[in-house]
Amino acid sequence: MYIQRVVLSAILVSSAISTELDGVVQGLNQRFNMGKPSDDMNSAGVLLHHFSHSHAGLLGEPWRPYSREECELYNYPRCNTTADRACAYISNNRRRNYEDGNIIVFSVDIGGIIYNPDKNKAMCLYSEDAGSDDRENRGCGCHANDAECIARGTNNSCVLDIKAGVNDVEKCWWGPDRLKTMMHLQSFSMYNEIVLDTDVVCPLGMTSYDD
Repeated sequence: MYIQRVVLSAILVSSAISTELDGVVQGLNQRFNMGKPSDDMNSAGVLLHHFSHSHAGLLGEPWRPYSREECELYNYPRCNTTADRACAYISNNRRRNYEDGNIIVFSVDIGGIIYNPDKNKAMCLYSEDAGSDDRENRGCGCHANDAECIARGTNNSCVLDIKAGVNDVEKCWWGPDRLKTMMHLQSFSMYNEIVLDTDVVCPLGMTSYDD
């Protein structure tokens, strides 16, 4: 009788987990299929990140970058520009390869994670791959070696660059309140880039690193 109760309990727990996961998958599929340019990230699509060497995979926490202390421990050389930011991109059913119809992803050989848009804070947005690893101001600024951008004094902000008469909407960043604008501009490029605040970054299904 005891064994039967244990087995039944295990089945019920397994069934509950399976039902919950099914709900998550259905929600993600709906978000992907219905995604469109919007200032609401939940309505824009699915927030994705491919695993990278700058993230703490060796510590079992690939959703976040290494801290500077951890970089020293694992001899990762670029921590001075990657420890304070996490990069993601928004994908939806409208963003497909024009030639073959495939979903556009950075790589089909590299795994990744889905970030929860309700638990993460976007610091800035780019309408294409921004190469934000070497950008100043936590990824929301000029490239470290871009003397012209630095001299301009606009911090590569799209709003300030436009006011200064600089037409670089493919390379500059928008604030998190201009997501819809960024996504419309992305019509001319394959990728976008969302730079997340690592102080609060969290993958889907988690509310903190300790969960």
